[in-house]
Amino acid sequence: METVGSVVRVAVDTAEAQVEVELVPTVEMMNCWPKKARWPRLLKRWPSTERARCIKSFGFNLMATSNYHWLLSFSRAEQVLLGSIDEDGGCRRKSYRIIRQLKEDEWCPGSKPVITAYHLQTLLFWTCEKYPCTKDWKNLKESVLRLTKKLHKCVSQRYLRHFFVRSHNLLKYTNTNELDDMAKKICDFLDNPGVYIH
Repeated sequence: METVGSVVRVAVDTAEAQVEVELVPTVEMMNCWPKKARWPRLLKRWPSTERARCIKSFGFNLMATSNYHWLLSFSRAEQVLLGSIDEDGGCRRKSYRIIRQLKEDEWCPGSKPVITAYHLQTLLFWTCEKYPCTKDWKNLKESVLRLTKKLHKCVSQRYLRHFFVRSHNLLKYTNTNELDDMAKKICDFLDNPGVYIH
């Protein structure tokens, strides 16, 4: 067991291998929504008003990042959004999985990638908000290319807003050289996507 700031790292022996787990003190804030999270945004059609109301009722979490600082976490809201993302029969989740696989295999492989699954999930939410209609998510190739172009823009500009707290840039402290390398790889993909998507 090791303590780093407010995080406790524990090594757990399982039948297969030893697994390292990070425990972070978290406080659940039920049935309330933080003022910093101005969501849902006015005149947006995704998710539906009913779904947004339901998501906000789950509240949010405060996660300890140091002795005196707390980080807003919307993990339950994100799980609900992701869980119901294709209830209209679209291919949003499949598109996300393809982008995630391309990220892991081609664009930034390794154990400490510059872009994480969380970044891609956030990107998916923003794209769903911009393209709320079912018809926008019927064609898998178009959907994957739409997400890829959005990812390329975010990586090139080194800017990806948090979905709930828009003032927070998720790429603010990210290695710019790694982002530039990834942008070039995504650009190469966009020049010839047929090699990857059939």
